[in-house]
Amino acid sequence: MPLAQKSNMWIRRLEVTHCAGIAAAGVDLAPGLNVLHGPNELGKSSLVAAIRAALLLQSSATAADPLRDWNSVESPAVSLTFEQEAGRIWRVRKTFARNGQAYLDFSKDGEDFATESKGREVDGTLQNILRWGIEAPGGRSGRRGMPSSLISTALLGEQSDVVAILDQSLNDDPNASGRDRLTEALQALAEDPRFKQVVSAVQERVDEAFTATGRKRTGHGSPWANLREQRENAAARERDIRQQVDQSAGVRSQVEALSAQLFDAREEAERLTTPLTRRRQRAATEQHLATAEGEFKAVETVVAQLADNQEAVATVGERVKQLEAEHATLAQALATTTPKVEAARDQLRELESGADEQQRRLREQEAENRRLTLAQARATHERRTADAKGLAALAAQIQATGEEIETLETRLAEKRELFEQAREATEQNQDKLEQLEL
Repeated sequence: MPLAQKSNMWIRRLEVTHCAGIAAAGVDLAPGLNVLHGPNELGKSSLVAAIRAALLLQSSATAADPLRDWNSVESPAVSLTFEQEAGRIWRVRKTFARNGQAYLDFSKDGEDFATESKGREVDGTLQNILRWGIEAPGGRSGRRGMPSSLISTALLGEQSDVVAILDQSLNDDPNASGRDRLTEALQALAEDPRFKQVVSAVQERVDEAFTATGRKRTGHGSPWANLREQRENAAARERDIRQQVDQSAGVRSQVEALSAQLFDAREEAERLTTPLTRRRQRAATEQHLATAEGEFKAVETVVAQLADNQEAVATVGERVKQLEAEHATLAQALATTTPKVEAARDQLRELESGADEQQRRLREQEAENRRLTLAQARATHERRTADAKGLAALAAQIQATGEEIETLETRLAEKRELFEQAREATEQNQDKLEQLEL
């Protein structure tokens, strides 16, 4: 294992209770990079603040007040287990309150812990372990509030002030422990082959840009010459862009002016189009009214014809009634005449078999007269029966004509309603046109 990795700090586990809105939580972390992700207000920043407080704040410091849970009367508590190097595992436990409590436990295997220090001694021991350039609390120069150094700002900086590291310097650290720790780390890093490759590559680039005396190289292939050419190209490009911007501004002004003219032209066209449109609507309405009047007159003519047809229907109805009465009379006469015909036939048969020829002839003559009378009556009956059938067909036609009259009357009512609507619309349009003309 490279020397640079022998003293890597590993935060193994974090536990919090009643801390910044978190009732209770425990997080196990693996060696190397760990990523906490989730939606806003989940508590990620609160966990980082708990780590910062456990390592840097005294348990009775008022700077820990933001960790208090407003939904609980319990004091916030943090337990942080970290490994400074193999076989040396520490656990710091702090309860933040006015009379807070602090304990620092030690373990070789991460299972069995023994308390090394407690109370105010915990923070002094922690700073000796961490060596982040922060003084132990207490004494005449004792710190107050949240302490800071270059290393603490780099590792546990506030999320709302990520640029704070740019304002920090090792010269501002309260003591030299942070500088010494970084020096040791850099010395160990210098032995890493990968780091040596990086330093060698950087040195090659430095040699390309500077001479052995530290002066800039100006010959062919110098990066400064390339930078000068790139700067000139960038300046030319900037001039072109500014010229294009000026041209764009002029074109934008022209477009705005043309847009204003187009808007005015549209308003004028709309102003001129409105009366024309209304005149066209008036002409269309008048045409519709004329058409409705023509249809209304046609319907009136049909209605007049229907009135005449109704009179003819009434006359035919009376005639049908008369024929029906005559048909009944003829049927009664036929019923009376049929027995007489049978009696005449019987007499005729008697004449054909009788001895008195003269008497037979007389009876034949009477029978012939009766036969002629009956034949005439039968012909009259058949003629009247045919007339009755014709009258029945005429009655059916009369009924169909009545239904057609009802349909036409319905259409007439609809046409009258449409005619009234068209007349009202024409009058309204006429009023509007008169107002516009005024």
